[in-house]
Amino acid sequence: MNPTNILLLLIYGFAMITMGFYALSQKDRKIVNISIIKSLKFLGLFGITHGLSEWITMIVQLKLFPDYELYINNFNLILKAASFAFLLYFGLDILLLRDRYKKLILKIPAVAFILFLAGYFYFSINCGFDYNLNNPIYTTITIRYLLALFSCLITAMGLYKNAVLIRRKKSEEIAKRYTKLSWVFIVYGILEGAVVSKANFFPANVINRDSFVEVFNFSPLFIKAFVGFVIYYLLIKVIDTFSWEQEEVMKRLEQQRIAYEERRKLGLELHDSIIQE
Repeated sequence: MNPTNILLLLIYGFAMITMGFYALSQKDRKIVNISIIKSLKFLGLFGITHGLSEWITMIVQLKLFPDYELYINNFNLILKAASFAFLLYFGLDILLLRDRYKKLILKIPAVAFILFLAGYFYFSINCGFDYNLNNPIYTTITIRYLLALFSCLITAMGLYKNAVLIRRKKSEEIAKRYTKLSWVFIVYGILEGAVVSKANFFPANVINRDSFVEVFNFSPLFIKAFVGFVIYYLLIKVIDTFSWEQEEVMKRLEQQRIAYEERRKLGLELHDSIIQE
């Protein structure tokens, strides 16, 4: 048991769960025509499920329930796959797709997760319940290389496309934050999707957590914990800026309404005075 890893898993899980609850709390905000606000519940579900998965990993490393470790590990793998399926849905939902393709494309995360479960239980039933834990080829390829990396890159692409669209509408500050978020998800995707546990197949035998530590002299968990808080921070900034701009628009509309009412009253008074004369 590495105390540093335990602490980092605790912080990383906390960052993701906090971000998840914040995202879920914003889904009913009165900010219209903003794709990221409409899709926030999926980002929230990703944050909560992924954070819980990291905490379960921490519990396993602490050996708190050794008799149930096999079941906990298997449940944790399924939970992690589900978390990236939620992130993939979020990324596809903000990708500014055409309506006639969107409904079909948004089924990809559910189909991918179902296919993962089918393969996962096939190996578990035919090769033993501990097969996927002792032979991580299938789970590494499906969860890390496909779901994690793909979902982060799609999310980064969706955020960048939104940044370009928002920049055209002269909202430069929000566009910059969208762009920063897209780069953060690229870094996060590389850490979660490419820097995997060492295994005896390519590329996991070359690019893995052990080789990362050898090159940089620190665990990738440091960066992942930091990235979790950065995502949370930038998300708050994006939503706060949208809220501020929305409030400014509402103030301008209210001022226009008041000015219109005053002009209307003045027009009625002039009309009445002309009639009386």
